[in-house]
Amino acid sequence: MNRKQGSPGAQRARRSTMVASALLLAVGLLAACSGGSAPAGMTPGVPMPADAAVTTEYGPEGIPGEANKAAVTAEQQVIRTASVSLRVDDVAGAGTQIVALVTESKGFIQMRDLSNSGEATYQTITARVPADRLDAFLAEIARLGTVENLSSQASDVTQQTVDLEARIGALTTSVERLQELLAATGNVADLVAVETELANRQAELDSLVSQRDYLADQVAYSTVTVSLSPVVEAIGVTPPGFWSGLQNGWTTLATLTGAAITALGFLIPFILLSGVIAVPIIIAVSAASRRRKRASLASTDAPPSSTGSNPGAT
Repeated sequence: MNRKQGSPGAQRARRSTMVASALLLAVGLLAACSGGSAPAGMTPGVPMPADAAVTTEYGPEGIPGEANKAAVTAEQQVIRTASVSLRVDDVAGAGTQIVALVTESKGFIQMRDLSNSGEATYQTITARVPADRLDAFLAEIARLGTVENLSSQASDVTQQTVDLEARIGALTTSVERLQELLAATGNVADLVAVETELANRQAELDSLVSQRDYLADQVAYSTVTVSLSPVVEAIGVTPPGFWSGLQNGWTTLATLTGAAITALGFLIPFILLSGVIAVPIIIAVSAASRRRKRASLASTDAPPSSTGSNPGAT
């Protein structure tokens, strides 16, 4: 009777052990794919069961490996960008033509900025055009005016794309297996563990898919920045000679005279204020000096004392 009652508990224990072993096996395979380091969201230091054999072979279900990497098409992925500076007679008209060229090339305008500086108008257009039409698009733009600057860059992201595809395949397989384990798990503790690991794997998978889609968009559409400036008219230069020197001298004299008059007008208020303060001081100093002079003359003209002329007086 005791053996019959203990049998269901032993079965549940064996089932929990099998689920935990399967979960650790899936995580171990994913860790082997990423170079042996624990993926994001995995608790480090969890021991692997003895029967969880981890191999480097890649099966038909898309487990990462050399065979699966070879299945990824290694088509070259290149991101191209360009920038052009143009001098045109009509900035607004040239901008309208560029927008039309972008539409004809099956592209779209990402940014358009128009500014005025005095009587001059400037415009900057950032467009996205299909990569296979970039060269033809640049050639059409060059016909609108005078090219002052043209630069283009290319960045090869083939290896990055292949790595992303491999990691996405591995995480997709891991998510599918965890979903199967989630459906088969009856124990609450195992259910929580599987759900947590599944959420971490799904978040990492979504991030990798987003990166892959962004790279694909950058490869498919090239970014072109076009700066439009008006044509600057050449300023006439007077040839050197006597009359030219006379004109320059007269102009310089008039400029200096005007500067001197301006400086004099600036200094007059300060001169008047200084006079108002200094004149009373000068008058006071002069009066004091005259008084000292009179006192000195008076003491010199006074008669000698009578006591001084009688030596016998006591």
